[in-house]
Amino acid sequence: MCANLVTRSAVANAIASRSLSGGSAADQSPSRRKAMDEDTRISRLDDFEVIAERRVVSDAIAALTSRYRRLCLEMTRRETLRWMLP
Repeated sequence: MCANLVTRSAVANAIASRSLSGGSAADQSPSRRKAMDEDTRISRLDDFEVIAERRVVSDAIAALTSRYRRLCLEMTRRETLRWMLP
């Protein structure tokens, strides 16, 4: 299986470079405003941009899932060594 490793900073930079700057309501939290801005941004994309964005997100999820599995295996390996050694 061939996979591209996408680091968190690359994903964050890709999302940040595409985000729209807009006004914000004073009664909403920053994270809620960000989610609403992201929904607005997505709804403004054309069909090809939505397909491309979905692919970027899918690749990022796959890369992070793979990285998480490797980290879990490493933690298991280290825990096993600690258990075996006095």
